[in-house]
Amino acid sequence: MMENNRVKQALNKTLSSLYVSDHEAIMLLAHAKGGRKVKKKLSVAFVMMMILVTLTVTALAMITIREVGRQVAENEKKQGYFIDWTLEQKKKLISSLVELRYLDKSEDTDALTTDSLDDQSAHQIANKLITEFAGKDASEVNFLSIMQVRVLLSRVLSTFSEKNIGIYPLSSILQ
Repeated sequence: MMENNRVKQALNKTLSSLYVSDHEAIMLLAHAKGGRKVKKKLSVAFVMMMILVTLTVTALAMITIREVGRQVAENEKKQGYFIDWTLEQKKKLISSLVELRYLDKSEDTDALTTDSLDDQSAHQIANKLITEFAGKDASEVNFLSIMQVRVLLSRVLSTFSEKNIGIYPLSSILQ
């Protein structure tokens, strides 16, 4: 306590000739106590970095979905509509759609990847999943019904609208 008084006395003698207004004194005390609360602002560099990351992720997604599109087109060219694809081709497409989060992971998608089903059941589940995804019977599902932007866009937007972050109803966007 005594040492604190000595420091205070030394400061008073040294700084006694300085004039400090009331406002400056308040600001000085506030700063000494930890400063006033300042809103943190996003730097331009941070915003630019976020834009760059977003563009990179978008480009990567486009490249990946392009690869899925190439796979679908190739299968359709060789086998025809989805209903006629081999089980392995169906599994590969469904796995890709789950991985890209265009198709939700479920018991059915897990059953397809674990090979716990007989071929007939696996075909039925794959057909059911693609029917739900494309909104068409599996016998009508082709490249365009899998790859069309409207289907993919609705998957992305439904994810946002389910999280209640202010996305408009899908019906109004997709019309």
